[in-house]
Amino acid sequence: MKTKILLQCIIAMTLPAFVFAQTTQKTSSSTIQRTLAAKRTTASIKIDGKLDEAAWKEASPATDFVEWRPNFGVQENSSSKTEVYLLYDNTAVYVGGYCHEPSVDSIQNIRMV
Repeated sequence: MKTKILLQCIIAMTLPAFVFAQTTQKTSSSTIQRTLAAKRTTASIKIDGKLDEAAWKEASPATDFVEWRPNFGVQENSSSKTEVYLLYDNTAVYVGGYCHEPSVDSIQNIRMV
């Protein structure tokens, strides 16, 4: 129960930063407005790190992210692309995604106590 509450708190605190972090991208000639539509679901979503419920397949992915580090503003390449999905129901907002990396060495491991 404590883990579920902690996870919901983390999502609630980070969601505003995620939603507004990449709302626009400047190009040489114009500004591109970016949005991500959340998909409403009535399905039961299990918080297990797996996106195997049918509801995830119905949600539209956010893609075409840009780097923050090490090269700020550079479009992500295909070997390390990120896909993020957003679902909600009457009681929660669910954020799921795939963060592809070309090798295990490029993933930073941080353990929380």
